[in-house]
Amino acid sequence: MRTPSLLLLFNTLTLLTFSGCATIRKPSAANEAARTAAAAAKARYWALQAAQKPTPVSSDFELLPLARPERTENGILRTPSTDFIRIPRLP
Repeated sequence: MRTPSLLLLFNTLTLLTFSGCATIRKPSAANEAARTAAAAAKARYWALQAAQKPTPVSSDFELLPLARPERTENGILRTPSTDFIRIPRLP
């Protein structure tokens, strides 16, 4: 009676041992497509980051703040605001 149970245990262990070797690997074309998609996503991310950076201050121009009071434009009440005017610096 012990032999059939040992045989069953041996068969189960053998099946569990070799079942890991039966996995299907992705083809290399799928891996290449995944890498290409990841590189495109990374490029889009860094392009968005670069677009959101403030523009560097140029020494060729000076920004002059212009305060605009509360006003009415075409029947619409506008709140006070500040605009900036770029003035070129002379050498």
